[in-house]
Amino acid sequence: MIRICAVAILFLPVTLLADSELACGFDMSFVVYLSSGNVESVSQWKTMTLDSQGTSAETLALDGSRRATNSHGWIPIQNPNSPNSMSLVMAGDSGDLLTVHLDQEDPNGRYSSTLAYSFGNYAITYTGVYEIR
Repeated sequence: MIRICAVAILFLPVTLLADSELACGFDMSFVVYLSSGNVESVSQWKTMTLDSQGTSAETLALDGSRRATNSHGWIPIQNPNSPNSMSLVMAGDSGDLLTVHLDQEDPNGRYSSTLAYSFGNYAITYTGVYEIR
């Protein structure tokens, strides 16, 4: 079962999210060890909450075992309102790349999403859902 956390995204200059709220949750992670190419998949719960200032203080205060990001600020790098866009892509100031796949909506109105970053000798991708409210 995937749990969801509330996210307010009122700061994005995009019509789709201008007055929307996003709910987020990641329930699976994939770690690639760059030196060996080995991949490890782990079922775990990670969360992040964004507000009008960026990543919420509550998210940043979470233990790393539950916190999905260390980024404080986020900027959109792809406009979901462009005619050919199938995703919303945002970059975090710690190097995270968040992608909400707008063409992959489930029957409950949630969208498939990924959060990826690299650190040292490994790269991590979290998978989960975003709900636009």
